[in-house]
Amino acid sequence: MSYARRVVRSTIIMFSLSILAALAGYLFRIIIARHVSVEDYGLYYAAFSLMMTLYFIADLRLGQALIKFLPEYLHDKDYGRAKGAFLLTLGVRLVITAFIALMLVVFAGSIAEKLFHQVQAASVVQYLALMLILLAFHVINDAFAGFQRMGLFAMVDVLKMGGSVVFALLVLKAGIAGVRVPIYATVLSYALLAVILVVVFFRSVFPQFFRVRAVLDVPMRRRFMKYGAYIFGAMLGGYTLGNLGSLFLSYYRTLQEVGWYNAAMPTAMILWGFGNAVALVMLPLSSELMHKGERAKLGKGILLVLKYTLLILLPMSLSLALFAPQAIYLLYGANYLPAVLTLRILAIGVLIYSLALMVATTFIGLGKPQVMMWLSLVSAFVNIGLSVLLIPMFGMEGAAVAFSLSFLVMFLVGFALIHRELHGVALTWGKILRLMLSVLVLSGPFVGVVALLKSVLVMNMWLELVLCVIVALAVYGYCVVRFGVISREELALVLNRDIFKA
Repeated sequence: MSYARRVVRSTIIMFSLSILAALAGYLFRIIIARHVSVEDYGLYYAAFSLMMTLYFIADLRLGQALIKFLPEYLHDKDYGRAKGAFLLTLGVRLVITAFIALMLVVFAGSIAEKLFHQVQAASVVQYLALMLILLAFHVINDAFAGFQRMGLFAMVDVLKMGGSVVFALLVLKAGIAGVRVPIYATVLSYALLAVILVVVFFRSVFPQFFRVRAVLDVPMRRRFMKYGAYIFGAMLGGYTLGNLGSLFLSYYRTLQEVGWYNAAMPTAMILWGFGNAVALVMLPLSSELMHKGERAKLGKGILLVLKYTLLILLPMSLSLALFAPQAIYLLYGANYLPAVLTLRILAIGVLIYSLALMVATTFIGLGKPQVMMWLSLVSAFVNIGLSVLLIPMFGMEGAAVAFSLSFLVMFLVGFALIHRELHGVALTWGKILRLMLSVLVLSGPFVGVVALLKSVLVMNMWLELVLCVIVALAVYGYCVVRFGVISREELALVLNRDIFKA
């Protein structure tokens, strides 16, 4: 099979399975939200955020190093080094997770009292310790990617979230209630998944594992640790931004607010896929054009991608913000309606996130991945500072503002660095400011049409939503074309799928 066909096939499989896993994840959240109290829902996701933060630390991103270097060893048929790489990654992860788990068990009471403000939450922390150890076996999933078994790699999340849904339903049917429902479901799902991973890996993926001698020399260990340390820094911001909001809310406010926040955040994350897609597009194109020395084309291309990202995401973000009550009520029920304002803030934050991610990823294509690492770290520190400042006063709305502003800082700093890298060719502050102003003006007609229709229409809530969005999109599209936000030449380039032409 050719590389192109293999890439296309793997992409289709991974995209399809990732959608299935995401749907299962949302279904799990909905089941839990509708069967436990808001406070118990918040306690679970506060504990889960703590677990994922600790797991990120325990991994040291050696899993990413395994994904990178394992294909090299397999290509050279160096199964000894392949085995050594796997054992190094698994060993480090098990040792660190075991130590952290021990600390969680020893200090469970203090953590429950200080962080969750509930002494009875100590049992949740202890189950958290067990989940951490089970997560260590996810190194096998990284090995699946290293063996380029992408179907198995993507299937793991489907099994994990699908298993959580099934076990949640079984636990509920058994009459168990409260925070124990998601805790038991998650532990059982992770335990079953660990068994499946071990069996599949040693029987089907790496059957010669026990027949070869592991090779693990000093240069190899240094290579893994160095690469892992770099990836750790590059990914720290994303993990921090994704989990610290819940932890700060748990510490400064109440578990009820954590629950509301964790209804708003995953709902806003529905739009995150577009930002990731844009980043994937920018990476190879920026690399190619920078290699050719075509700075002017790259500058024009970045500006156009920014423009179309804004134009496409703006109505999506505004729709989610304007119909936030309906979205929250549909997914989580009336008990979570206090999260409406938070969702509205995060809906705009997602738009900013897409721009920031596109700018940060471009630096990898420019051959300067260390810049992406520093941008990620800067955004993480900004988020921490703003969270400490805003969350005690404004609660979950403060967490949403901190989240959004941290990505805004990443975007502005990143754009300034790209502007300097391209020597201002075809990418000036004047152009970006005019683009932002145009998009801001375009939001007026969209919001105005929705507000007008909502004030005069008397019909089913969902029919009203669909009609309002359709009419507002029509007016929005007319304004985009009528006022020349998109020129005919640009539209022709997009239709020809080559926005980087001169």
